[in-house]
Amino acid sequence: MDKRELILVCGISGAGKTVTMNYLDSAGYYCIDNLPFAALLDTIKALKKEEYFFQYAIAINSNATEEMIVNTLINLQALDWLEVKLLFLDVSDDVLLKRFQTTRKKHPFANRTETLLDAINQERYLLRTLRQYATVVIDTSDDTAIKLKERLSKLFDREISPQFRLCFVSFGFKHGHPQDLDYTFDVRFIDNPYYIAELKEKTGNDKEVYDYVMDQQKTKDFIDKLIPLLDFSIEKQKETNRGYLVIGIGCTGGKHRSVAITNYLCDLYNEKYNVIKDHRDVEN
Repeated sequence: MDKRELILVCGISGAGKTVTMNYLDSAGYYCIDNLPFAALLDTIKALKKEEYFFQYAIAINSNATEEMIVNTLINLQALDWLEVKLLFLDVSDDVLLKRFQTTRKKHPFANRTETLLDAINQERYLLRTLRQYATVVIDTSDDTAIKLKERLSKLFDREISPQFRLCFVSFGFKHGHPQDLDYTFDVRFIDNPYYIAELKEKTGNDKEVYDYVMDQQKTKDFIDKLIPLLDFSIEKQKETNRGYLVIGIGCTGGKHRSVAITNYLCDLYNEKYNVIKDHRDVEN
């Protein structure tokens, strides 16, 4: 089994965590920001059930004891399905002071200390264990945001340009039209499995319903016309530097026809694009 990838991002406030997480998000990682360290293991267990993302980037904060950090990292490394990398972002005190003075942002520990330097030193102390166990340490003292992205691109062998994502959403018109769709295709003209007793309680995720929908000649005719349109539209949208495209497939209830066709389209495009599938109303 191919391992999934987890990048834990931590480091000194002002060292570039926001830039790093934005880069990883653009590179196709499923990103979670500012996660409490105590919630990390439970979050990883939940992500294992996720079917559409296999690369995760989690920015963790410093509110953990040394014992918790060590035990958590040991438990993560023991997971045979996950490859874990700990990325620590560092920066010199002089540069950090200038960054906070220039941006006028408030340091997260400002309310706990008298001076900005005291806040920086306190955070360094709390992060000392994470830095010690880091897989990679990047010192951003001499980096602009663009230069940091270039370094991350080389480190993770990813292009800086965002990875295009294609999202297919099945839904039922009776539950309302999704608000964030770029394209909508109505498949209510296809014979409805709802009116067949042995298929009524099943969904388009079940083989019997899927075959019933996809074997219809009107479905085949629809697919033959839809694919060239999608191919053309997707490529043209990519040329505009869009990061994603959301395509909705709607039927009456969102359980049978739209689900089956959405599954077909996701399987078709999965090899070429980063595909996300959302069956919005299949449980309604």
